[in-house]
Amino acid sequence: MQPFGIRARPQEIPDSAEHLSTRMASYSFNGYGIFTVTLANGQVWKQVSGDTSFAHWTKPASAYTVRLSHGFLGSYNLAVAGASGVFKVNRIQ
Repeated sequence: MQPFGIRARPQEIPDSAEHLSTRMASYSFNGYGIFTVTLANGQVWKQVSGDTSFAHWTKPASAYTVRLSHGFLGSYNLAVAGASGVFKVNRIQ
């Protein structure tokens, strides 16, 4: 039974892996500049709304290679090859 108030954490990146690298399949921005990224492997990741970094991608999604890694306290970091900045993200699908 799951403890009250604690949601189950899906296995986004296996604990034995340090990171996951793959290409983007698509990306979109909401009205606040927060992005949602669909990866070539089908995973969908959304930027944490409290993140203070903003992406400025303009190329087709397939032009970007994404690197996801474990962050501090169970969080996840998303970095894009050739672009500055690291973004805090959660997997939504």
